[in-house]
Amino acid sequence: METGITSYTEAFSEIRKLGNVSEVYEKMFDEVDKSYLENVQHVISIGPGPGFNDLAFLKKLTPNLKHFTAIETDESCLGELSKNVEKFLPRDVNIKIYQKGAQYWAGPSPEEAKADLVLMFHATYYFNKKERIDIYKKCFNNWLKADGKLFIMNNKDIHGTTTTNFMNDIYRETGRKPQVESFIIKQELNKLGYIIDKVYDYEHYHDLKLLNDLVVAFIVKVADPPYENDKMVRKALKKLVDENKQGYTYGDLFSVIRKT
Repeated sequence: METGITSYTEAFSEIRKLGNVSEVYEKMFDEVDKSYLENVQHVISIGPGPGFNDLAFLKKLTPNLKHFTAIETDESCLGELSKNVEKFLPRDVNIKIYQKGAQYWAGPSPEEAKADLVLMFHATYYFNKKERIDIYKKCFNNWLKADGKLFIMNNKDIHGTTTTNFMNDIYRETGRKPQVESFIIKQELNKLGYIIDKVYDYEHYHDLKLLNDLVVAFIVKVADPPYENDKMVRKALKKLVDENKQGYTYGDLFSVIRKT
């Protein structure tokens, strides 16, 4: 790869700078009724990466948090995640971080209380359909209390939006699999009998003209199947810029509950 990327964390942080994503998420979190999660004490976060989104959400909306469990596979994220946990969460919160894929994680130990909330913020892209289905079932059958909630944040692409996702445009242009969109995730959950309870839409942008080596590397890193190098991505990005296309991303944050 020609980007000289040092870590996933570095690329992830860089892509957030080239637009208004942080401000958009902050305003969206303000839309969630504070009473909706005020009794949450134990949270499981699946694939939080460095933790920016998950921890900002919890800091704002879970004032009674006592236990935070993170399941993260990427080694480069673990150190940054630990630092951000200290930055965002109160010191009396019990922290557990597992370097493991959620599809392989057994869940809370028998002596631990089940969780009130599970977060999957931009994490569904990294699991295939079977793995996602298994994770949904584990959430509601094994990990969550009877009244527990699953919160998912996911990008839109073809459905429910006026424009396609720019990263998926690049993947389609270069013969890679587009990342799974929110519409598909909701379909999967509905077929299992779960209910989409609350929905909050978001829209943010990335300045495609400023996309640098680290951001190119991020697109390359999460591609399926992998690229041999970054030439195809750079060419596809240049095409989007030449066509004056904006790097807009649409998506939603939604909660999932059991049928009552």
